[in-house]
Amino acid sequence: GSLILAHIDPMPPSGGGNIHIYRIDAAKGDAAAQLALARCLASGSGIAKNQSAALRWFKAAADQGLPEAQFSVGMRFQRGEGAKPDKVTAADYLLRAANQGHRGAQTNVAECYMLGEGVEENRKEGLRWHRLAAEAGGRGFPLT
Repeated sequence: GSLILAHIDPMPPSGGGNIHIYRIDAAKGDAAAQLALARCLASGSGIAKNQSAALRWFKAAADQGLPEAQFSVGMRFQRGEGAKPDKVTAADYLLRAANQGHRGAQTNVAECYMLGEGVEENRKEGLRWHRLAAEAGGRGFPLT
């Protein structure tokens, strides 16, 4: 089934009023709370900034199928935030999000294929992902 994210603020307010609730719900396995807690930890919003803890919570939500969390995990492994850079793991998580229609992930997957980062270089596949992202309204690149 689909997950409903409405009960969790997409970007938690500073001041951390919701941190306690996020922690409780995240520990119970609530993917939306895991994502919200990860964002707080990544930004230092209402809680001490902790990139490795943020990555763990992003990954917990990603492994439950949240495309925004999958995208965040992919980007963090691409940039080495909270863990050592790992292009293969980055491409894996970005592909998971891209396959669910996440436009930013689609654009990044396209680049992974175009450059051979974390996947075997495949310009045809890269162009296919660029087209999908452009059709969905994502940041596309000229195909001329």
